[in-house]
Amino acid sequence: MSDVLPRWRRVLLRERRLLLLCAGSALLHAIALGLIARPRLHRPQSAAAPALTVKLAPAAVVPAADPAPPVPLPVAIPLPARTALHGKPSAPAAEAPPATAQMGAAWDPAGTDDGAAHLPGMQAVAAPPSARLAYAVSVQAGPDKPASAAGEAALDWQLGEQGYRLLLSGAGVLGELQSAGQMADNGFAPTEVHDGGGVVRFDWTAATARFERGPLLPAATLNVSADAQDRASMLMRLTGIGLGGAGQFAHGVNLQVAGAGGIATVLFEQVGEAEETLPTPLGPLAALHLRQQAAPGQDRLEVWLAPQRGWLPVQLRLMRADGSVLTQTVTAISH
Repeated sequence: MSDVLPRWRRVLLRERRLLLLCAGSALLHAIALGLIARPRLHRPQSAAAPALTVKLAPAAVVPAADPAPPVPLPVAIPLPARTALHGKPSAPAAEAPPATAQMGAAWDPAGTDDGAAHLPGMQAVAAPPSARLAYAVSVQAGPDKPASAAGEAALDWQLGEQGYRLLLSGAGVLGELQSAGQMADNGFAPTEVHDGGGVVRFDWTAATARFERGPLLPAATLNVSADAQDRASMLMRLTGIGLGGAGQFAHGVNLQVAGAGGIATVLFEQVGEAEETLPTPLGPLAALHLRQQAAPGQDRLEVWLAPQRGWLPVQLRLMRADGSVLTQTVTAISH
């Protein structure tokens, strides 16, 4: 009996180990079955996209278009206040520019003078030969201020069997002018004048001048005297008077002068009894000094004529009412 118990215990101990192994195995199988029975979640997978093949076609050559022309900006053109052709002041279209911007403005004494009594000059006039004068132009802010260069100007006078042509160009005292006409018994008879943006046409049969001043101002016709000149031919008439006899200037020269705005009587008087010595790039020139009579507050024109140079106008000066001075002095003379 005592031998049986120990053997039983040994068997029980051995079997208990086996039971523990079986229980552990059963537990592991149960866990495995539980895991297998749990629903499995799968991440959806998109179908593989086919490979993208890009084929580049050659670029078409498009001819470059011509650049569009720039759109011009509107330009305000101020109309200076002046005496109208019918005797009434015309209102300016815009504020007048400052005096410094007007230094190069042309001399124009014209107003309305067709009703004024005017006696034509009785001076003898000789026709000057063709010539061309070049000028240097200077400007001063006032009579006591230093002068500074303001450009160049030219006078081109051509006289032939068909009449005369006169061209003033550049930044001179009288601006840019074109005058054409005939020689007459009393001197020069202009027929057509281009003055700024307008045209003056003389009719000597009717003794009138028609002023065509562009689309902004109406045309007008005024009576003229037998010795009426335009602003360009006025210079050559003074030259012709000098050629006709220097003593004629002593009593003054009275001329009716047509400008862009109308017509006015201008009186030139001789300054001093003798000629002045005028310094020029051509050397000192003896010149007769003529000065326009002008009321206070008005522009005044002065002209120097050189007897040794065919009485040609070798210097012009404009004394403006604001005190500024514009001068053009000869630098070359050719025939």
